[in-house]
Amino acid sequence: MYDAARWNSLVDAARQGDRRAYELIYRELSARLYHYAASLVGDAATAEDITQAAFVKAWESLPRLRSSGAFIVWIHRIVRNLAVDAGRLTAREEPSGLGDGPQWDTEDPRPDGRPDAALLERERALAVRRAVAALPDHQREVVVLHHLGGTPVEDVAQIIGVPAGTVLSRLARARETLRRRIYWLGGDAA
Repeated sequence: MYDAARWNSLVDAARQGDRRAYELIYRELSARLYHYAASLVGDAATAEDITQAAFVKAWESLPRLRSSGAFIVWIHRIVRNLAVDAGRLTAREEPSGLGDGPQWDTEDPRPDGRPDAALLERERALAVRRAVAALPDHQREVVVLHHLGGTPVEDVAQIIGVPAGTVLSRLARARETLRRRIYWLGGDAA
C-alpha cells in the first residue's frame, strides 16, 4: 500500500544524496516502471533500458525536484519521455514485455489445481494480455498505469498530461473494448 509519508521520507533522503534510500525506491518502483515502459514500447529489452535510464536520469536530477510528493508522477513522465524519444511508442499485436512479472500472474489460483482449470486460466490471461496490447496507445497507457500499476486517476492525468476526465473516458472505452474482445472466453472483464 502506498504510504505518502514513507515515500516522501525516502525521496527526501535520496535528494540529500542517500544512495540506500534511492536503492529502496528502485527496488519498490522498478518492476512497476518496467511494466509501464513495456506497455509503451512492446519490447522487453528496450523497456529494461528505458527503466534503467529513467532511474539514472532521476538520480542525476533529483536535487532539482521541487516536491518529494511529486516523485512518482515525475519518474513515470521520465519513462514516458524516454519511450517517446526512442521512437517506440507504438501499438502492438503481441504483448511482448507485458507478460512478465506479478501484474500478469498466470498461476492457477484454484485450490483444486485441475489441469483443465489451469489451462483455462492461462488462456484467459493470454487473451487479456493480447487484448490490452492491442488497445490504441492512449487507452493501453491508462489501463497499464491505473489498473495494472495502481496509479490514481489524478496521477495518471499528470503523467500523460491530460485532464482527469479524459483519463476516466479512456479507461471506460478501454474497459468496453476489453470486455468485447475477451467475451468469447466466458470471462467478465471489468
